Amino acid sequence: PRSVLLPLALDEWLADHVRKDPSHYLGLLTALAKSNYPSVRWQVYASLEGASRIGIDILESGLSDPDAYARRRAILALAKAKPGFMSRKIDELCRDPDPDNRLIFTKLRDELSKTNVPLI
Repeated sequence: PRSVLLPLALDEWLADHVRKDPSHYLGLLTALAKSNYPSVRWQVYASLEGASRIGIDILESGLSDPDAYARRRAILALAKAKPGFMSRKIDELCRDPDPDNRLIFTKLRDELSKTNVPLI
């Protein structure tokens, strides 16, 4: 149906343009981060991955996203945008309600502790 295709097309278009100038789209990104469509929300989070501190508020709202994949995208983008985030939150992230997220973050914590590489 058209109502499903529009958000899916919009998320691809938005991701391309946001990566070029995220500050220009913050109002739109804020609105889209509240979309009923998880695919739109995770694209918003992913598009802010390289935006440094510009989209931190949006990414932090994604920490409580009801969709596990969207939440994971927000977490990983936030780790790149906010130095020290992962090292402060890794134990909490390992208790994520989603079993896949718990597994991913537990393995990340374990691997990084073995290599003595500082957490993102």
